[in-house]
Amino acid sequence: SSDLVASTYSDVGALKAYYLFAYPQSTGNQFSFKVSDLGWNASAYVYDYFNNIGRVVQPTDMINQTITGSTLYLVVAPIGPSGIAVIGDSGHYVTLGKKRITALTDDGAMHVSIAFAPGETARTVIGYAPNVAPLVTAANGSIWSQSYDDGSGLFSIVVQPGSDGTASLHIAQPTTALTPRPIEPPAPSKPVPGKAAGTNRQ
Repeated sequence: SSDLVASTYSDVGALKAYYLFAYPQSTGNQFSFKVSDLGWNASAYVYDYFNNIGRVVQPTDMINQTITGSTLYLVVAPIGPSGIAVIGDSGHYVTLGKKRITALTDDGAMHVSIAFAPGETARTVIGYAPNVAPLVTAANGSIWSQSYDDGSGLFSIVVQPGSDGTASLHIAQPTTALTPRPIEPPAPSKPVPGKAAGTNRQ
């Protein structure tokens, strides 16, 4: 791509999130890249910050984006063993900045630690989960509300701090949603009271 691009990243343990600003040049408004170009060699969720949309990509997928305004801003959030991507705090451009998201790990479930500034009563954490709303619990702090969009797979969690000014979330895919329920045979029909088999009452 010939567009002017600025980038940075957040390094949270074994997981990295990347942030890309692209500005159109006189030659056009198309921006193309691969996640592997950034140094990330696993699946990721590429989130269009200003348009609130995104998609799952593999490291070598070519991503072609159109810059519709003066700036395109993308957040590349890692997808770990859980299959979930935590994009981070929706109120900040650097959504997974260390001053806000102090820890992020994925051991088959996402574990997110959040720090609040003095006087803050709630922050909104967004992310992606495939197929079904994730199960979210708070080990510290509390969950004020949670929403999930079936079409996009995007979820939003409004989190409140505990007494120490932090919150800890556990985000996982429901196991029941991944295991189909067995189809049970229909129950045998019961005879109608007062009606003998093989007879018709007039």
